[in-house]
Amino acid sequence: MDTGKKIVAQERENWIIVDNHHEPLVSQELFDKASCRVSHDGVKGKRMKRRNSFFICGHCGKVMQLRVKSRNRYYCNSRIQQRENACQKANIWQEDLENAVLCQVRNMADVMMEQRTARKDSGRDERKAVLEKLIADSEREMQQWKNTKLSLYEQYKAGSLSREGYIVKIEKGKQRLEELEGIREDAMEELESLQSISDDTGVCDADLQEISALDNFDLDKLKMLVEKVIVYGEDEIEIVWKVDDPFRRIKRQ
Repeated sequence: MDTGKKIVAQERENWIIVDNHHEPLVSQELFDKASCRVSHDGVKGKRMKRRNSFFICGHCGKVMQLRVKSRNRYYCNSRIQQRENACQKANIWQEDLENAVLCQVRNMADVMMEQRTARKDSGRDERKAVLEKLIADSEREMQQWKNTKLSLYEQYKAGSLSREGYIVKIEKGKQRLEELEGIREDAMEELESLQSISDDTGVCDADLQEISALDNFDLDKLKMLVEKVIVYGEDEIEIVWKVDDPFRRIKRQ
């Protein structure tokens, strides 16, 4: 009583529990079934909340809520809190919205697979391998020149190489070193250009194939390519991709 609070939490070992003190209103079997259902609904609710965070209202930026009825609808909660606002149209059937997103994500997966195939067909991967080898060979020869330069100096100091011969070899080495640096820089520049136009999504071909073949809305798989979906109304949505976007604003037919 001296805590100033209406309720004070107690450790379970301090509870006073008397089993079967009152006549039960329902059977133990029915109670267990109800408890199981409540637990299942709780998990389902968490899963649905996770799904809801995928859809965002395009007018106020709030997370779309899901109303569960005979046919479920996504809606913006602000349109309930404030009857007169710009979010009145942010209300859409769950099936229509999820199918529209699923269709576009499957199309994106198809486009990405086509782009990867085109890159392979164009020999880009082969060229990349050639450039990487050229860079490695140049760096290796440049490192070898350092050892050769030291060896020449030791020969000159030991008297086995004349001063003129030493100077000639050093000059040739410097010229070759400049050539190697130029080759390396050109190769690195071309390689960087190739990498900048290649996709770096981290999504493997097998995942793209699975996404392309999806029949049902699978949030985990769709999130491989999609950051979020912005809903403006029943006839207009925008998908924010995690990859380069060949599409822009999408009008649902």
